[in-house]
Amino acid sequence: MDSGLIDIHSHILYGVDDGASSREVSIEMLREAARQGVTDIIATPHYRQGMFSYPPKKIFSHYQELRREAHKVGIRLSLGCEYFVDGDIYENLEKGRVPTLAGTRYVLTEYAPDAAHSMVQMFSQNLLRQGYIPVIAHVERIRNLVSHPEYIRELSSMGALIQVNAGGVLGKGGLSRQRFLLKLLKDGLVDLVASDAHDMQRRPIMLEECAAYVEKRVGSSCRERVFCKNAKKILQTG
Repeated sequence: MDSGLIDIHSHILYGVDDGASSREVSIEMLREAARQGVTDIIATPHYRQGMFSYPPKKIFSHYQELRREAHKVGIRLSLGCEYFVDGDIYENLEKGRVPTLAGTRYVLTEYAPDAAHSMVQMFSQNLLRQGYIPVIAHVERIRNLVSHPEYIRELSSMGALIQVNAGGVLGKGGLSRQRFLLKLLKDGLVDLVASDAHDMQRRPIMLEECAAYVEKRVGSSCRERVFCKNAKKILQTG
């Protein structure tokens, strides 16, 4: 069994969004991830027009620096972004203004909690038509999808990947959210569980604990699929 955990959604890069606030915090997060058995991390700083400016030079500089630190603790660090979906997403991707996940055709997409299902469906379909594979970030936050799980099944059937946060699976977002996520996992509708870690205290890495919880409640095959195998497929296409 390949037990190495892969984190495809992390705000571990310092000083570029609302994630790690300093180089020291980034290094602490790396060390904690290594302690938890994480072997690969894709750093996914926010891209959101009007909120996060996403300065490419600064991001790449911090990424290169942190990549060296990650190597010291046995973690392979890649770069991506968490794209808050807007009408410019296709052009921004095609012109290379924002990175895909580890240089692949996978794109981590974020939506507002009140986003309509039709909007998520439309953008996901259009990305797929253009040869990208949308990874829908923390679906448990999108109220229209939570109240209509059949929409999640529809998005999955279409070819989008469904990502949920480890904290939610462990009940950090409340019992109702935890029950919802557990059912999604049991129904095979979760492709990836990721940390969405921002720091060491408020939104820490909890992958080791979550992987053990999923294995106990759903089974070892589900654990391997959502923490390792599907994420490895993303990395191997780069």
